[in-house]
Amino acid sequence: MPHLNDLILNASNGSFYRVVSINSATEVLAKQLTVAGSGGAGGGSESNVDLTLEVISGIATGQTYVFGQSSNIVFKGNVDNGDTKMIYQIAITNTYAGTTTTKTYGPFNEDTNKEYTFDLGSVLKLGTNSVKISVSSDNANKTVNRNFTLLNCVEMYLKEEPEDFNPLKYFKGNFNFYCTPVGADLTKTIEIEIDGNPLPELTKTNITLSGEELQFSIPAQSHGMHTLKATMTCAESAAKSSISYNICCIEEGNDAPVIWYNTSVPDSIINHDSLTIEYMVYNPLSSVGIEVHYYLNGTELSTSPQEVDYTPTSWLKWRVLNYEVGQNAITLRTGTTTVSIPVEVLPDTKRNLDLYTTGLHVNLAAAGRSNNENSQSRSTWESLSNYDNVTKTSVQFNNFNWYNNGWIMDDDGETCLRISNGASIDIPLSVLNTKSLTESLAFELVFKVRNVKNYSTLINTIVENPESENPTIKKQVSSTDGVWCSYYNNSIGFCMGTQEAFFKSKNALVSGRYKEDEVVHVTFVIEAASANSNANKLIYIYINGINSGITKYNIETDSLSSQCRTLKINSNYCDVDLYNLRVYKTNLTAQYVIQNYLADYNDAGLYDMNNNIVDYSNGVPSINYIKML
Repeated sequence: MPHLNDLILNASNGSFYRVVSINSATEVLAKQLTVAGSGGAGGGSESNVDLTLEVISGIATGQTYVFGQSSNIVFKGNVDNGDTKMIYQIAITNTYAGTTTTKTYGPFNEDTNKEYTFDLGSVLKLGTNSVKISVSSDNANKTVNRNFTLLNCVEMYLKEEPEDFNPLKYFKGNFNFYCTPVGADLTKTIEIEIDGNPLPELTKTNITLSGEELQFSIPAQSHGMHTLKATMTCAESAAKSSISYNICCIEEGNDAPVIWYNTSVPDSIINHDSLTIEYMVYNPLSSVGIEVHYYLNGTELSTSPQEVDYTPTSWLKWRVLNYEVGQNAITLRTGTTTVSIPVEVLPDTKRNLDLYTTGLHVNLAAAGRSNNENSQSRSTWESLSNYDNVTKTSVQFNNFNWYNNGWIMDDDGETCLRISNGASIDIPLSVLNTKSLTESLAFELVFKVRNVKNYSTLINTIVENPESENPTIKKQVSSTDGVWCSYYNNSIGFCMGTQEAFFKSKNALVSGRYKEDEVVHVTFVIEAASANSNANKLIYIYINGINSGITKYNIETDSLSSQCRTLKINSNYCDVDLYNLRVYKTNLTAQYVIQNYLADYNDAGLYDMNNNIVDYSNGVPSINYIKML
């Protein structure tokens, strides 16, 4: 039996064949080689194969590159032995601070005599580099190399100077702009433009120093928002670096307010990406209580207007929700001053980060809310049921000061309802009011408990007959001290404590534990009694998308009738950051629990990490539990 890459002589025609694959004990795939003078296939020996490598552009010995900036090299291989594929490898040897390392990229396959492009600039390291480009072909026992040495990779960028130039301040008359060019051993040029119009009189050329702050005197601009941009180039490379700011300019005697926004706002995003508008507003007549209106695609939001103050220390933030795929107009207005920001939302063809809405009875989300809303708006939190399109749930707020509690942005930039300092909320809810459920139920809460003052254990575990071969393990509610969330009456329903949660029917109990100071996603699912004829139904608890507990209840002997009419959340034992609260009148399967978990985080990276767990290829998610382990 031949081995891979063995040469085989065919006696009938005198040709040589190279083994390229072995498919079984009886099947071998070989490719004919041309051998000069054999009288068979003819055409020259393998050692005489004409293999060429042409480097077309992008690289030369001694060339300078800028660290982190794209710079493509283009090359092309060709062979005359009938092979169809070129195989490229690129080896880069770097020397920096006395240390030498080599990294190889490839192999890359491309059709013969077709150009191949490689972004060399993005992978070069600081220091001196040498590059070896290698090419072979499908079967040619030959490699051709091209070597380039003394490739210099240096830093070159414009550094912002926030201590000397603050784009959150307003500018009246002439003002100074500061930035610092970085790039040793480079001859640099910096150009300034306002609103896309160059100011050639401010251009600085032949800058050889690196790390030295420069000053530019900007002439007075008209009243309103303007875009200031500085661009640096160098003689040794085609790379460039730029910084830009939207700024506010004021004219004496002009009382019109000005709105401007951070240039970091993207021109486009992928659907489900987070979109936050960082903006500032200045009113020459008053720096506090400035009324700002929010519009999305021409419609004013229910959380608009908001009252903000001019404080040139940090941007004001608007988390934009419910945008549409396609072009969106994000508009801010104060008085007669309006700024509209176009943002294109591209469809996400790879991810499903939509909330599951079938049977959704209550849907309360904190995202997009703010204490800057007027007093009536900020104390209103309503949900129109997706389940029947009629039932409206309105939250009652108790003892909120709307300063250090209420709609607060957390350390991760996400808005929550912070329930603290004696505040509480009541949510009218009547779904556990029958002995035998005719509809499945699911309760979902996304929250964080903070500043815990009570660590009481809610559940005791009892082992009966521990000495027997089959001891019985039972759980029972030991206390409701430390409960911050309660939908519990007549010892039926659920409670959330500072470290654990439980759901209890009359006779059955399921519980799970979690940590404080972390965002937690808890889901209870109760199967309907009428789902099938089996008398034993299941109650689940999921924590962060993982099934963390399961128990059964008997529809003939058990009860789920709590007659509870209100879900209560308090701050007696801890502070609570509430992000989402949902109630479903349907059986929320494990697949949909995970789907909602990913939707709540709205994190494409988290979805990508779990995309092998949930399969949406058939339109309906299916879960692979093996991949969750």
